[in-house]
Amino acid sequence: MTIAAPNDANPATDPATSTRPSVRINHTPGIVTITDANTTIGYCRYDESGAIEYVFVNTAHRRKGYAMLLLRIVEERLATPLRFQPPISPLGKHLIDFYQRQRQTDASTPLPYGDRT
Repeated sequence: MTIAAPNDANPATDPATSTRPSVRINHTPGIVTITDANTTIGYCRYDESGAIEYVFVNTAHRRKGYAMLLLRIVEERLATPLRFQPPISPLGKHLIDFYQRQRQTDASTPLPYGDRT
């Protein structure tokens, strides 16, 4: 699926359009990958029970919401809260804290771009 930036995209709330005109989200069993025309922006490995094995976001694309987008895609697909497998890096701990806060405040907010089946 290719996602094009709408004309009224808000870079502050729309990570996929903040620095690139379009990104591609690929979802295969156990792996979600976000790419653009030039590079892998990020990916997430998980198992069907909701255990997150690994989250990676390219350093050039960090702090733009891609990690949370990956987690929300997985959470929506599995329809279960996620849990994180050790070892967890210091940056991973920040992501987990943010994920847990976001789940409490906007669990009902739909993902941008609709269904990713």
